[in-house]
Amino acid sequence: MARLCAWDGLARSDRLRGLLAYLIAESLAGRGAEIKAKTIGMDVYGYTVDELVERESVVRVDAGRLRRKLEEYYGAIGQDDAVRISLPKGRYTPTFEQSSPVTNNKYLEVGKTTHLTFGLWIIGSIIAFIIVTVLGFLYLEDAESGNAAQIATERTAIFDASPNRLRSINLAGVGRDLIFPALGPGQLEAAAVTFEEAIKADETYFGGHAGIAQVQAAVALLSPSRESAAKALESANASAALALQLAPKEAWSQSAVAWVNFANGDFEQARRQSKRALELKPNDPHIVEFDALISLYTGDFERVLIESKRMEMSIDGDPGYVFRNAAGSARYHLGDYTGAIEAFETAIALGAPVGPPTLAYLTAANAKLGRNTRAQKFAEQYVDTWPNARMDLVLKRLFGDPKYAEDVIEAMLKAGWSPSK
Repeated sequence: MARLCAWDGLARSDRLRGLLAYLIAESLAGRGAEIKAKTIGMDVYGYTVDELVERESVVRVDAGRLRRKLEEYYGAIGQDDAVRISLPKGRYTPTFEQSSPVTNNKYLEVGKTTHLTFGLWIIGSIIAFIIVTVLGFLYLEDAESGNAAQIATERTAIFDASPNRLRSINLAGVGRDLIFPALGPGQLEAAAVTFEEAIKADETYFGGHAGIAQVQAAVALLSPSRESAAKALESANASAALALQLAPKEAWSQSAVAWVNFANGDFEQARRQSKRALELKPNDPHIVEFDALISLYTGDFERVLIESKRMEMSIDGDPGYVFRNAAGSARYHLGDYTGAIEAFETAIALGAPVGPPTLAYLTAANAKLGRNTRAQKFAEQYVDTWPNARMDLVLKRLFGDPKYAEDVIEAMLKAGWSPSK
């Protein structure tokens, strides 16, 4: 996808790149069959319900344009690509065909062990519990804040001065959206590849380095061996330092450094750096999401609830799945088990992906309330769906204070869950 977005045939079309990224993200999240023209109209183009009937044809036209662009790309420059992405006629679900072995990405080694594969899946699920809608990258994101015309002018100026810089900005925006939710190692790797392409396009643009740092730190946190964790962390430190050097006043640079500090075990510095990032860009969901993670896993549960509530008030009443689930976890650790269950179930009702972390907390919260039948039901669902998912190990790695992990694990064991051998 990174190569497609950097290709001249798509590089100047935010609209088609946004559509492509959305279709791929939804497919990776397991919702490819649910993609319809109406969902694209609302999620990608921001149409209201009243506008859908009138503008649904626009979606079909864009899908046709994207289909032809894919055919053009793979018929020429992309004919030797290891993976071919296509959009069958009459469908909005992309297909992925591997035509030759995929080489390992130099920034991210995944798939070597089942522990690392699951670990990468878990870090994304716990981080996110969300599908971040790809709203046409920078244009649609800023259109919501009323700055579309200004941003369009700035982007034109950037292109006139340096097409490679604009390409790097676009690719970094794609990678940033791919981090959440990392529902599998493939998605994190997709983000890493995209950031790599952004760096190739313009190595002086800080976003590529900030994004790579965040992915590398996530890998280090869940790596199955000290050697691989140390290697990933070394790369994360270097990438974060370069991002900060290139753009010290950018919130994303500060946030990347904060996340890397957390991976290094420097929790106090991670909190300070994350607060600094929020001061620079308080309503940027990406920045707030990482701040929620750092606050959650360092035991600052009240801050998670405060920031979740603030985001709820700042974006028209729905803070999104990340914040609902972070708030659910925080409420659990504050002893509000009923509130925790409500937060997770609300997120599920709104379409949030359900993974081992969700069922783990629902199992534990119900067990704490003495709802043994429901707790046992969630525990059985967990084991049936993810028999080898070691939430006990994952939580112990993520929480700075092991007592929080042990509390969840103890409640899960009480409900009948048992770790795989």
